[in-house]
Amino acid sequence: MMRRIPAAAALCGLLLLTSCARLLPENIPSAPPGEALCLKFVQEKLTGEDGGVHTNFLPGEPGGELAAGHEVLLESQGLLMRYYARTGDRDRFSRAFDFVREELDSGEILSYRLDGEGRRYPVNAAVDDLRVLRALLEGEERFRERSFGEQARQYAARLYSTNVQDGLLLDLYDESYKQAGRSCTLCYADLGTMHLLGRSDRRWEKAAGQMERVVAGGFLGEAFPFFHSRYLPDEGRYETDTVHMAEGLLTVLHLAEVNACPPETLHWLRDTLAGGPIYGEYTPAGEPVVDFESTAVYALCVRIGYESGDEELARLAMERLSALQAGDEASPVYGAFADPQSLAAYSFDNLNALLALRAWAEWEAGSR
Repeated sequence: MMRRIPAAAALCGLLLLTSCARLLPENIPSAPPGEALCLKFVQEKLTGEDGGVHTNFLPGEPGGELAAGHEVLLESQGLLMRYYARTGDRDRFSRAFDFVREELDSGEILSYRLDGEGRRYPVNAAVDDLRVLRALLEGEERFRERSFGEQARQYAARLYSTNVQDGLLLDLYDESYKQAGRSCTLCYADLGTMHLLGRSDRRWEKAAGQMERVVAGGFLGEAFPFFHSRYLPDEGRYETDTVHMAEGLLTVLHLAEVNACPPETLHWLRDTLAGGPIYGEYTPAGEPVVDFESTAVYALCVRIGYESGDEELARLAMERLSALQAGDEASPVYGAFADPQSLAAYSFDNLNALLALRAWAEWEAGSR
């Protein structure tokens, strides 16, 4: 089923206006206790002396398919930069970005990952690049420093040359093989950032329009109103084994940021949260595959509610999110969103939680 997405130009203007208003210094509410505790954990126990955010509080074996332990992801740096732009912390924003420039920029791409030995992987991930670009644009606005925006536009031109083909945003580019992977993961389509980049480079505006059509065509249906995982352009088809809700909700968040979130999706999220948990993985028909909950899932729901103006959704998700925060003052993961038994505390969970807690604080302070 094809979803219609509203006209991009007007939405881009709205996105810029609302983003700029949120970034005014007078619109920064103080951090409530839950946010302050999580931030303290991230700063003191997840962030290294070099400004890189460790993937997990616990050490792990580096080199696996998934990042572990004290490896650093570009994803984490971008999330933290967005948080510091939102809270007006220029020094920590710059420190997080310095790590990107010094450790993850190969000169051709921004590597998606640095292993525990300081080695860059020769591959990027388009969604992570776009997140850093969005943070730089927000930093330019927040801190009144044009240099951040200039850096964003330089990186954007490079990303376009490696990862956009025929107007499609391709998932990754491998600098070893000088080749982009031929798939479009729908949650990688950060439409709001692409529209913002399109203000200075019209190619990005065209790519955003193309990716909007790709995302809209991947709608699974009203019974389970989420989206396919990826589009395979060479085969002209979508592909989904199961819907990992963190990825599925990231797709929805990107739509919400351009005022294009399907109302059926918001309704499903509200109803499900009112009646119980949202699980981490579902079949395309909407049947749970696992029985675990995820901090990132609830954090993304809060952010979707915030962007959509759906206070009930944000409130219901906040209740679920808050219950996952470690409250034992004697625990080494006190204040984190973590497993209190294993002490696993992941950067993706905690950084998304920080952004959700910040959004909720803004809402309660009336500065949304």
